[in-house]
Amino acid sequence: MDFDASLLVIMAIFWATYVVVRFYLVRPIMRMLKERDSEIVTAQETFDRAQAEVEARIEAQREKLQEARAEAAAHRDRMRKEAQQARETLVAEARQEADAELQQAIAALDAETAEQRRSLEARAERLAADMTAKLMGAPS
Repeated sequence: MDFDASLLVIMAIFWATYVVVRFYLVRPIMRMLKERDSEIVTAQETFDRAQAEVEARIEAQREKLQEARAEAAAHRDRMRKEAQQARETLVAEARQEADAELQQAIAALDAETAEQRRSLEARAERLAADMTAKLMGAPS
C-alpha cells in the first residue's frame, strides 16, 4: 500500500483554514453577536425603565385630573348651593315686599271702604230726611 501524502496536505490545509476562519471570522462575529445581545438587553432595560416612568407620570396626571374633577364638582356644588340660597333670599324678600304691598293695599281699601260707608251713611241720612220731609209735606 502506497502512502499518499496528499491526504496529509489536505488535512493540514483544512485545519489551517479552520483555525484562520475560526480566529478571524467566527470569533469576531460571535463577539459582535454577544455585544449586540448585550446592547439589546441594555436597550430593553432602558426602555422598560422609561416606560415605567411614563406610566408613573401618566398615573400622576390621572390622579391630578381626578382631584381637579372632584374640586370642580365641589366648587360647582358650592356655587349651586349659593345660587339656591340667593334665590331663596330673593324670593323671601319679594314675598315680604308683596305681603307689605298687599297689607298696604288692604289698609287703603279698608280706609276707602270706611270712608265710602260714612259717605253713604251721610247720604242715606240726608235722603231719609228729604224723604221724611217730602212725606210729611215739609218744604225742602
